[in-house]
Order: sequence, then structure tokens, then C-alpha cells
Amino acid sequence: MQESDFQFGKKVFFLNPPGVLSDVAATLSAHEFEVYLVYNHKNLARFLKQEPNSIVFVNIDEGRTESEWEAWIRGLKADPDTASVGIGVVTLVGDPELSRKYLMDVGVACGFVTLKIGASKTADILLKTLEANEARGRRKYVRAACPAGTAEFSVPFRDSVLRGTIQNLSTAGLAAWFEPPEELAVGTRLKDLQLTLRGARILLNGIVLGKRSAAEGPAVQVVMFEPGSLTEEKRDKIRTYIRRILQDEVDKRLETA
Repeated sequence: MQESDFQFGKKVFFLNPPGVLSDVAATLSAHEFEVYLVYNHKNLARFLKQEPNSIVFVNIDEGRTESEWEAWIRGLKADPDTASVGIGVVTLVGDPELSRKYLMDVGVACGFVTLKIGASKTADILLKTLEANEARGRRKYVRAACPAGTAEFSVPFRDSVLRGTIQNLSTAGLAAWFEPPEELAVGTRLKDLQLTLRGARILLNGIVLGKRSAAEGPAVQVVMFEPGSLTEEKRDKIRTYIRRILQDEVDKRLETA
């Protein structure tokens, strides 16, 4: 793994995922893996040339014949630009011979997963596979840059209400601009900090960690969320927003790949 990939982690793609993988993808996201659902194998093959350290799980039951999927996978492995892509197979067919072929002959490094074992066991297998492939990298949390107009915050402070725009976000904290500019001291507690993420409102507490200078405009304030103020429901809302932002970004890149 290249240093940049180890630092920021790998993108994990499910190609033509069946319905059961929607729940599995949410579980993987809850473990802070960067997960995407994609449906165009041609665009994905071109996209992977730009992201050669990604991981792809191919559903060989949908979209093409099994032999065509085998040829597609072999093509990725044979192309120097995509040879480093980690490939796994998912299927509803529990066929030992098919499993042996992909694992031994084709040489998929990320497993042959039979989905009929159920969502929970499937998630366990995929979690172990992603951990073994260091898919999370050095980072602990998936972070998304927030498009304009999609993420704001407000917080009561002293005798007023501070407002601003969130620049980037994870389930651990955020970086934001205050509007008008406001520089708060490190350690300042922000009680009842309300995030508004595409209309979804989340109330929690935060601590100012510091600031980062911006090339233009006011400094960016960095805020860490107080873990005790984050319920699992609130984390899920943040993750849902992050996944949607990242998925939209990848979808746009796939369209032009």
C-alpha cells in the first residue's frame, strides 16, 4: 500500500450489489470503512485506473454471465494500471467448485463470499477481509468535504447564537467557518451545538481543538464532538450524510471516467 493510501484508507466498491448488501454496507460504514455501491462495470474499470488501490466485490449473479464476469476480473488483474486492485466475489450460489476456481485459478485475493449465509455473517466475513487488507488505513474516521449549502451549524454562546458553514465532517468532529468570523480559544466548550445536514438536525456538544489558516477568508475552526453527547442514532445520521456526499462525488467521477 502506498503511504497516501495507508494514511487515508481504500475505497471499497460493491459492483451490482443485491439487496442484502445494503444492510451489510451500512454495517461496514459503521466501522468507518469507505463504501460505495456501483452498477456500471465499464465505467468502474476505467475509474479504477485512477484509484488502483481500491477493493472491489463483484456480484457475479447480476448483469453478465458468470464467464463474462470471470473475463472482466481477469482483465483487471492483467492490466498493469489495475493489477493492484483488491478483488472479491459475492454470490448467492454456494458452489464449492466455483469458489475454488475464483480463489485458486483466477486468484481473487479478497475472498469468495456466499450471501445466503445471511447479512450478519456476511458482514463479519467482509469486516475481517477489509481489516486484513488494511482498508481503513491509518485514519480512524471517514471524513467528507461538505458541498456548499448542505451543512451548517448553530450554537448558543454567551449572549448570542453563533452560526457558520461546515467545511468537512466525520463522526468524530468537524472543521467550519463561523459567520461572521469568530475565533474561539482552544478548549472552549460548545454546548447544544446543532448540525443541519441536508435538513437533518443533530444536537450535540463539542470542544474547540484549534484553528487552521485558510488561503483565503477566515480561519477554519476545528471542533471535536464530545463522545457522551453522541448517541448511535446521531452517529447514523452523520454517517448517512457522509456516505451520500461521498457516493455522489464518486458517481460524478464514474460518469466521466
